[in-house]
Amino acid sequence: MIGGPAGKITRKSLSKEDVLENAKSYQEQVFKMLDPDRAQIVFNSTWMNKVSSAELIQLASKHTVARMLECDDFSKRFKGGRPNVIKLRNL
Repeated sequence: MIGGPAGKITRKSLSKEDVLENAKSYQEQVFKMLDPDRAQIVFNSTWMNKVSSAELIQLASKHTVARMLECDDFSKRFKGGRPNVIKLRNL
């Protein structure tokens, strides 16, 4: 649901409904290889929604701008003046 940098474009934030709709096509693809009766689909929100603001800040504090700029995509965006900011949507 959180948008952010993705290659040449910045992904827009998605609603929960959008995510559920998109998940349908992923399920169709994965169940060509996995048995739907034995596989379980779990959204990362299952654990991420339990992360507190303090825990998120603590996690973010471990990543520096210098470390981010080591990533080619972020470095190119920074040098090109394109946005690297992840936009959050209030739901």
